[in-house]
Amino acid sequence: MRYAALALGLIAGLSGCQKPEITVIDVPKPRPVSAVAFSSKANQSRFHYQLPTGWTETNPGPMHLAQFSIPVDGEVVMVSVTTLGGDAGGLLSNVNRWRGQLGLTPINDDGLTKIKSEISGKRLTFTVVDMVNPGSAKRVIGAVTRTESDTWFVKLEGTSAQLDRVKPQWDAFIRTVEVQ
Repeated sequence: MRYAALALGLIAGLSGCQKPEITVIDVPKPRPVSAVAFSSKANQSRFHYQLPTGWTETNPGPMHLAQFSIPVDGEVVMVSVTTLGGDAGGLLSNVNRWRGQLGLTPINDDGLTKIKSEISGKRLTFTVVDMVNPGSAKRVIGAVTRTESDTWFVKLEGTSAQLDRVKPQWDAFIRTVEVQ
């Protein structure tokens, strides 16, 4: 009797084993979070500045909160404003990303100390880095400041000669920037 029950259980178990059915489910890929997905409309209303004479506000790109063009000798130099949540990876990693865009090698904390300075405005102090690729004359001046909840980047791009011409206006602009 024991063996009969065991045999029936074995037969029932084996008869239930069929090839598993494969079900395919399409799951939408998550959308990447953009840099300004940290509520760009709210951040735009928090960003205040005085635009220097000759600078023009342009449509910002998808990663930028604001963008400005500056005419220099028949060409255009661009200023972009970006905000990211938290410390945005830290100053050194962002500087090294910009250095990569210029074709320069990464630096360490000691190298960062050599290229940074500060500009203080009404309420904010910006850390400013100035980098140039001597081979191409491409140059970036970046100003970075931290608020309680996010990090703000104001980046000026052009050739070294162009940025020499607009640097006094740039410095004055940075001093007017307020984030509320």
